[in-house]
Amino acid sequence: MTTMLYSAAVKRAGRDWRLREIRILFLALTVAVVAVTSISFFTNRVERAMHLQGTALLGADLLIRSSRPVSKKVRQLTEAYTQADIVEFRSVILSGENSLLSEIKAVTGDYPLRGTLETSDTLGSIGTRTTSAPQSGEAWAAPDIFYQLGLSPGGLIQLGNSTFKLTRIINFEPDAGGSVFRLAPRLMINIESLADTGLLTPASRATYKLLISGSEKNMIDLRQPLKQVLAPSETLLSVEEGRPEVSAALNRAVRFMKLASVLTIIIAGAAVALAVLSYTRRERHNIAVLKTLGATRTLLWRDYALRFIILVLLASIVGSLLGFFAQFFLTKLLSSLLHIALPPASLKPLGAGIATAMLTLAGFALP
Repeated sequence: MTTMLYSAAVKRAGRDWRLREIRILFLALTVAVVAVTSISFFTNRVERAMHLQGTALLGADLLIRSSRPVSKKVRQLTEAYTQADIVEFRSVILSGENSLLSEIKAVTGDYPLRGTLETSDTLGSIGTRTTSAPQSGEAWAAPDIFYQLGLSPGGLIQLGNSTFKLTRIINFEPDAGGSVFRLAPRLMINIESLADTGLLTPASRATYKLLISGSEKNMIDLRQPLKQVLAPSETLLSVEEGRPEVSAALNRAVRFMKLASVLTIIIAGAAVALAVLSYTRRERHNIAVLKTLGATRTLLWRDYALRFIILVLLASIVGSLLGFFAQFFLTKLLSSLLHIALPPASLKPLGAGIATAMLTLAGFALP
């Protein structure tokens, strides 16, 4: 019985397509879906790009920054995830009679967890992706160190009680931030070589960082427990702090587009209401005949509901496809604001398209 009802509803939905009101209704729902999905696809790509950009600027998904070694409670809570350690401080490096104040960055072999560290083996050359930290006894330096000390790759420097060989040039660090405010050029060493220098003592002014990486869901779930065990000297940073200057401009543009989509839905809703009103008047005689033949109110409701559900699904599919292609136009239109590559769109906006069609039809047609 149910199969026969579905089959009959599909046939009647096909016949309804000949009616002008149904075609107008389909067009209005499609326009509403396009307005929502095109913006949803675009904002989804932007949000994912900003998330990737933020993690690259942190060098991780989450970062604990502290003026003291990271506490044991934090270590125990994050031991199940990928980690890397950084210790940063300023010190003077020596090369013969020359000396230079430098920012020392001691890292573990897993650094960075997100983003790309780029180094080269000759001055002036383009950096390449580097997936390991300096070996024991080696140091990687910013180009300024080579120029100011008059050294070339392979030269020796003195850092505290240890001697290091400069083997590579640092071209790019994902978590370095703006170089304009850097007081001294960077020197990177392995964290295992730090103790031998004798520079780090309990009284030293150093910054300790713990980089944490994992799945997006795990990182979201980890934030609140981490906040509860943080010591007063520790601060939790996440991807939201990645690019505030870019996200502010993009958020304003997205809010404007969402407002435009709401206005489009309202106009489409008016068209839906007028089309359904005309369709209802046309169907009154058919409903009267069906009732005289024994059709119940429940049967009629079910029949028309199935026919409109078919219409909603078709409008959602067509509108979502058009919205998917329309978001490429939005990307080109806002290219002046987008200085980052956008990843492919996910399928989440499809749900928003179906919901828009259903809510528009229910809100404007059901009364």
